[in-house]
Amino acid sequence: MAEQMRYALIVWEMIQVLREADEPLASGQVVDAVRERLRPTAYELERVKSGGVRWEVGFGFRSGEVTTAGWMTKQGGWALIEGGIDALESFPAPEELFAELQRRSHEVDQRRKRAMQALDDVQQFITQALSIVEAGQWTAHDDLAELVGTNATEVANFLASFKIQIPNAFRVLNADGTIPVEGMLNANYRGTDLRKRLALEGVKFDNAGGAAQTQRLTAPDLKALLDELRASDGEIIPIAKRAWMVRGTNIDGYNFVPDWLDDGFVSLSASQLGHLDTGITFDVLRQAVETAYQHKSYAYRGQRLDELDRFIRRMSVGDLVLTPMQGSVYLGEVTSGPRFDGDGKLAGFRRAVTWHDRDHPVDVSGLPAPIPALLQSQTYVVDLTEAYDQLAELVPGKPTETAGTVPEIKKEQRTLGFNPVTAAAAAGLLMDADELQKIADLLWERKQLIFYGPPGTGKTYLARALARQLTEDGAVRLIQFHPSYTYEDFFEGFRPKSADGGTGALTFELTPGPFRLFAEAAKANPTTAYILIIDEINRANLAKVFGELYCASRHSSPRGTGCRCRWRSGTTSSPWTSRRIRSCGRRLSGCCWYRGSTTSRGGCSAVCCATSPTSRPSRAATRSRPGCRPVSTPAITQRCAWQNWCYVRPRSNTRQGPSR
Repeated sequence: MAEQMRYALIVWEMIQVLREADEPLASGQVVDAVRERLRPTAYELERVKSGGVRWEVGFGFRSGEVTTAGWMTKQGGWALIEGGIDALESFPAPEELFAELQRRSHEVDQRRKRAMQALDDVQQFITQALSIVEAGQWTAHDDLAELVGTNATEVANFLASFKIQIPNAFRVLNADGTIPVEGMLNANYRGTDLRKRLALEGVKFDNAGGAAQTQRLTAPDLKALLDELRASDGEIIPIAKRAWMVRGTNIDGYNFVPDWLDDGFVSLSASQLGHLDTGITFDVLRQAVETAYQHKSYAYRGQRLDELDRFIRRMSVGDLVLTPMQGSVYLGEVTSGPRFDGDGKLAGFRRAVTWHDRDHPVDVSGLPAPIPALLQSQTYVVDLTEAYDQLAELVPGKPTETAGTVPEIKKEQRTLGFNPVTAAAAAGLLMDADELQKIADLLWERKQLIFYGPPGTGKTYLARALARQLTEDGAVRLIQFHPSYTYEDFFEGFRPKSADGGTGALTFELTPGPFRLFAEAAKANPTTAYILIIDEINRANLAKVFGELYCASRHSSPRGTGCRCRWRSGTTSSPWTSRRIRSCGRRLSGCCWYRGSTTSRGGCSAVCCATSPTSRPSRAATRSRPGCRPVSTPAITQRCAWQNWCYVRPRSNTRQGPSR
């Protein structure tokens, strides 16, 4: 067995040495005392590639973690502080103490990774802003946060990250002028008396340790100085802007987009969450979501957390915002931070928006790539920054394809149903409108359809076009099956995830698949028909993909019934508002639709239409159902009648194009 470093013992002895010391110690004194107690092994005494002794290198890294955890200080010498004494009392064994240290280090690492991700685009801007903070001046995390559209905590975590090396960062203090705690300082400034350093530069401190507010460069001061630099032909790194889509056409059955356009705002419902501080950290937001929505599934809570994080924490003043309605999109610019509004039908957070040319929205069909693909997401708040340049081209002053004047919309709760098939949609598909309407009626009644025919004849194209006509773009999802597709890919399963902390270890996390997320969205919006398109359904092992979902999605299952899922306790069921269209690439071969599943039955397509569970369906009964035709073969008909369905025979094998 390979030897390992005794990190738990190293940390334990280091803290014990500091606890027993009567005064702060120099770093060399601590190293010598720990060496004497530890008695390093031959492996720990080996030299590493950097030239240092293995255990001493590890000791240096762990001492940084102890400082970040708030257990010790390195300013004016190494000394144990109150947090470290409490940790020793709470965790009286080396392994327990080290486990707690790793837990805290993991939390800090996660916060700083999120800050790095959120502010990576504005790193150059922050660097330039700090370059104009001269000796004898200081600024606060709050001021930088106001400039880049985030919160002070995120800026502090960003500057404290070991990957960030920004000059003058030591001149960024707390809003009251106090020095940040040592755990929130960049590693370059630990062990340095920053108050003394700033005082030597001319910054004055009061008895409470706060720097003089008269020497502070506030956000307006920094902005004015940057404007002066720009006016003198100095190059200013612009603040990176983002683009977002916020959905509002179906919030508990109501369309709020007209209100947004009239009153100049966008909103995100959060009635169960209540008021939150707009400067909230991600960890506090996650805890609030877990508490408020504990009665919901983990998939729902995860989606709500992402939406609230984007709307409250990530969205900034000056960002582009887009909202879709009735085949058109409206563009605007965010002009305020988030605020909680507890009035109205749906309490939640809102931001002020200046809408561009609201009377002439942009037609969805005229949007350039990759915008249409990004609009397919079912979440309420979607990051469209990938398409920021394309969206910026659509703002007023540049030619756009418009969709005409906005039709007046009645302020009433919508009911579940398909949009009617229009003549224009039929013409675009080169099909008869009545034929398309029959397909839509059949899908509405039976919940599932199969399109089958030779490859390349337009089955998937028809399914997508028809689905977009029948419901909203955000309520349509396309999934393609393949031979290795499984239940874990489709519904949910444990996925490997790299552990944090740079250890290279893997953990496993229960992750919802596309069908589970789609079903959660349908359940949350019961007045919208959600359509799932499964492409190449015949290529997968369906029993392996669907598993117990056959029970949950079967049309004959009573409403509200469910089945026990493989990876969690409780049951699941598929919302009745969800429809499925499946395309099969075989040449008129055994892809048959039957009550929520598929099976092979002699190259035919089955459509549920019989009324008697035990006898042959009559011609009158089959004629009364959309898309059904009577069948002449008694043997097949008798077999169908037992299961309360009848066959519709395929047309000619040479038929081109999709068929039911």
